[in-house]
Amino acid sequence: MNGSLKQSIKSLWDKLPTFRDSMNKVLTLHVPIKKEIIEASLKDSDFMLATKTTANYYWYKL
Repeated sequence: MNGSLKQSIKSLWDKLPTFRDSMNKVLTLHVPIKKEIIEASLKDSDFMLATKTTANYYWYKL
């Protein structure tokens, strides 16, 4: 993935206005549905509450 979301995904945001309007206020982590990657992302210190990074869109890849 090139770091941007498909237009079909972005179009869904209009159906969830609260989510859409809050995207710039929260860290959003996109994780592939693979057990190992999910476990690794949950253990990543950059995405923990005490050490969180800036609000943005992130894609977790191994």
